[in-house]
Amino acid sequence: MNQYKDRPYLILDLRNSPGGYIDACMSFCRFLIKDKKEIVTLYYKNKKVTYYSDELALLSYGKIYVFVNEQTASCSEVTALTLKTNLKSVQLIGERTKGKECGQEIIVNKSKGFSMIVASFIWKCNTYGMEDLQWFIQNDVGANTHFATDDDYFKMALN
Repeated sequence: MNQYKDRPYLILDLRNSPGGYIDACMSFCRFLIKDKKEIVTLYYKNKKVTYYSDELALLSYGKIYVFVNEQTASCSEVTALTLKTNLKSVQLIGERTKGKECGQEIIVNKSKGFSMIVASFIWKCNTYGMEDLQWFIQNDVGANTHFATDDDYFKMALN
């Protein structure tokens, strides 16, 4: 990203991204969000973990376009909502995302030969959650807009 930091806009394609690790997601968001503030909180059964932005963003763009679709899930949704709620320059482009508002842990028992995935936390970006993400997407693209091809996404971003 440093190689192209002088560009006027960034396109972040999160389509078909099932997510990833929350720490990696937050590290990426910190590149773009300045002013030390709360950006995401994870609510576990017996604790809460809050992530903050740094004082200075390493990169800045005039406009950030975030592509999403029905297969965008988990940390990709966290990234989209975190950027949207913390940066004025973000436009979400696409249709509803998967709607996965929980994180998970993988429990592996090698001696018994099984692994299990357990929902372990719910996430919020400031006070915003999953329904807000869906609303922001619809608000940014307009009602009854459909995205069947890559061109549909790029036309909205580059017009």
